[in-house]
Amino acid sequence: MYYNTTGITDPKELERLRGQTNKQETYVLKIFLAHPDQGFCASEITDLMLERLQGDLEKMSLLSAIHRGIAVDKSVRRSITNLVRRHLMLIKTSEKRKGTAGKKNYVYKLTDLASFLYSQH
Repeated sequence: MYYNTTGITDPKELERLRGQTNKQETYVLKIFLAHPDQGFCASEITDLMLERLQGDLEKMSLLSAIHRGIAVDKSVRRSITNLVRRHLMLIKTSEKRKGTAGKKNYVYKLTDLASFLYSQH
């Protein structure tokens, strides 16, 4: 789900951004599906995604790379929220792990429903 917090009105741009959001939610879900018995906090998912973007980040200035990391972290958190609330694919556990800036982050795991649905493929 794309949250239009900047007031974009161009239908083509909105459609492009919604597609990007869906792609990221799918990527986040695939990480959990690849490790069905493991939980992750948002910052761990962010780290995995930034590793994937490493080549692109090396080409950017330090400030741009930091901004990109912050942007990825925020959008990962939104993706996780969507996968919990809208799609019922993840569940928030009571476990917390140290994440960004040393703050504790909740750990999320696949729901039994998600595990069942995706084990059938």
